[in-house]
Amino acid sequence: MTDPFVLSPGRTQLIFGLEWHALIEAAPAKAGRRLARQRRATHMALSGSAAASVGLAFLGGAQRRATGLHSAAQAVASMFPQGTYTLMLEVDTGVYWLVGVHEGAVIARTDVLHCDTALVRTLITELTMAYPHLVELGSPNAPSAPTLPDIESAVSSKTLLLKVRSARSFGIGLCLAFGLLLSALYGPFNTRHTTESDRVVRDGQFAPGFTALQPSTASPGVRVHGQAGLDGLLHVFYSLPVQADDWVLQHAACLDAAQSWQCTAHYHRAAHSASNAAFLRAMPSSWRVDFPSLETAHVHWSTQAFMAALHADMLAHKADNDRLLFSRLQAISKAFQRIDIGISTPVVEQIHEGGPQYQRRSLHIDGPLRSFSFLPPYAAGMAWTKAELRHQPIDRADAQSSRFVFSLSGALYETTKPNLAADEYASRPEFVAAPL
Repeated sequence: MTDPFVLSPGRTQLIFGLEWHALIEAAPAKAGRRLARQRRATHMALSGSAAASVGLAFLGGAQRRATGLHSAAQAVASMFPQGTYTLMLEVDTGVYWLVGVHEGAVIARTDVLHCDTALVRTLITELTMAYPHLVELGSPNAPSAPTLPDIESAVSSKTLLLKVRSARSFGIGLCLAFGLLLSALYGPFNTRHTTESDRVVRDGQFAPGFTALQPSTASPGVRVHGQAGLDGLLHVFYSLPVQADDWVLQHAACLDAAQSWQCTAHYHRAAHSASNAAFLRAMPSSWRVDFPSLETAHVHWSTQAFMAALHADMLAHKADNDRLLFSRLQAISKAFQRIDIGISTPVVEQIHEGGPQYQRRSLHIDGPLRSFSFLPPYAAGMAWTKAELRHQPIDRADAQSSRFVFSLSGALYETTKPNLAADEYASRPEFVAAPL
């Protein structure tokens, strides 16, 4: 289930199943309202402060005019302002709700409803890969899991859904500049028009092809990160301290090392009051710190990487990538400085007679760190070898420039045999890139 679900356990109307997006801008409330208008949402809920997110609702009929709806996910987030938690709760007979919260903000692509508990368990496992410190509420040695009455008791003005003002009240130029980009970006995944086939694809976006792999067609020699792996990698950089006691981040990089990322970050001493001792106190104790000079500090650490063996079911055919995936990347390219995709070459070591045949394209993407939040839904079949963050002074930020420039280098894998499920979905008329 992906449509919103309204439940009234008492006097309060709780709504489940909002579409959540991470907000990494300096003014998250403003960015959330802008995104809600661009997505043509009818209602919205803002979550978190330092790590913020926005939940969007697309309500019709009587629900569109309803007042007093409270986001159940935001209520749970308000109960756990620190730490990373997930909750699975049966909200109706045979209907299970999954929500994840991180530092008081709802995690994107959670707040979902399913009738299959095994699928929910799989999603929790994949969330744990992206958030290694995630704790499942109600598990041993964890806080107790909130009940529906607990969630109802946690509602406040901050959990109340807000009606979204029409974009018509804003400048036409602003609407065209941002509305077309976002409608092209999110168009095919709009939850207002959801068929059973679409739901399968939407579920697959969370962790495309990482479950129910058949050993006969899996390729152990090549591994890909996919959406969950990219989400986890981006989280490493989102959570990196930008400033630590007058030491300012200048550069950071993570290199692929089998099942982990080996990461380094360079800081510059920005004030006379800054000291090595204070910097050491600000860094996690598990990180190794070097001081090459009085003005520089280097930190080193490793973190788990979520990867899966290359498998034909998680990959698109080359022609589908040419026609569909690259159309989507073209639609979001205005948010990046560069998206370079190489020509297809055979993955020689994986060619087996009668088995799936794989191809590889080199892939390199540069742009503002914030823009990479657009990329995970399209990351099935992608593997990364290096991620790099650079700090640069700029006069004014725009769609393609920022103080923090991020780069990803890796490869896109595809098959030479059609994926029938992908072909069936791709033939749907709504899966067409909107013109920019």
